[in-house]
Amino acid sequence: KEYLDRFEWQTQTNPAHPAIKDDSQIVSYSALAAWTDANATQLSAQRPIDKTNSFFEFQGINLIVAFLASQKAGYPFLPINRILPPKLVGKLLTINNSSLCVLTKKKAFKKRLR
Repeated sequence: KEYLDRFEWQTQTNPAHPAIKDDSQIVSYSALAAWTDANATQLSAQRPIDKTNSFFEFQGINLIVAFLASQKAGYPFLPINRILPPKLVGKLLTINNSSLCVLTKKKAFKKRLR
């Protein structure tokens, strides 16, 4: 929650300032807030918070967006690396009573989770 509060304060105070950058892009606080708001809305529409944890496999700026969107939607955030064996990923999902898993790469990996 503290990270989210600081992010929201920075967005209100310095909306045009760079919030994050990687090799290919620089994203302002206002753009990052809009991006995370859209993702948080989508997460919230998926399932009730008490029944779903969120899992993401992102890198770079997308990892930050996933974290902030999870926080805004009220979901726990647990990144899962795609190099983990599918059985271990399945155990993590079961242990955490998860029903939502968002992956961005390797469709074959996504299929093995089901």
